[in-house]
Amino acid sequence: MAASPENFTLDSGHYENMPLNAELLEHFTQFARAVQKHDGTPAFSEQTLVELSKAVRGESLVKPQVFAFTSAADNPELQAVLVAVPSPEDSNEPSVFEAAVHPQMRGQGLGSAFFARVIEDLGSEAANYNLWVHGSATDTGIESPANELAEAAGFTPVRVLYKMVLPLDEQTRENLAELSDARTLPDSLELRTFTPADETPGFALTRKPSPSTPNKVA
Repeated sequence: MAASPENFTLDSGHYENMPLNAELLEHFTQFARAVQKHDGTPAFSEQTLVELSKAVRGESLVKPQVFAFTSAADNPELQAVLVAVPSPEDSNEPSVFEAAVHPQMRGQGLGSAFFARVIEDLGSEAANYNLWVHGSATDTGIESPANELAEAAGFTPVRVLYKMVLPLDEQTRENLAELSDARTLPDSLELRTFTPADETPGFALTRKPSPSTPNKVA
């Protein structure tokens, strides 16, 4: 029987500030994919994935921390994860938290217990972080349980970023085609696909290698 949200404790599994290595990165990637497939939006930004990969290779200027909960110490399958990515010393940008609970483990109180433990372990350092709460095409993040969890932990909204989304399913394509066919362009305008003949000298120049910037690409 699953634990109720009121009595879930981390004693039922294994909690750890995980060592950064290739094995952890592999399991984290699988975890992130499972969350994204279920939620329809990634819980971790591309930059977080980049910083973790760089840290594993020993190339990162910062030292990310990965707090995780698994069912047992010898079970690498992640059930809850919080990644703390500090900002570089010469940066004015805040450090960043991103976290998620595996879809199969939600509704049991794991997220609340896990998040509270991480904040407790970080202590005063937690105040240096901003927490990103990712929404989906139908959820800005403001209405999500993750946002309620953040507010319960003492976080307050700083800003909300919106993303314009147009799902290109078959019905949407048909609707766009119908609207396009019904609209008449002025005689002075022509709508067609881009061709190489449309390149301007300035655009073509950006594609040529420069001695001072040999790796520049358009």
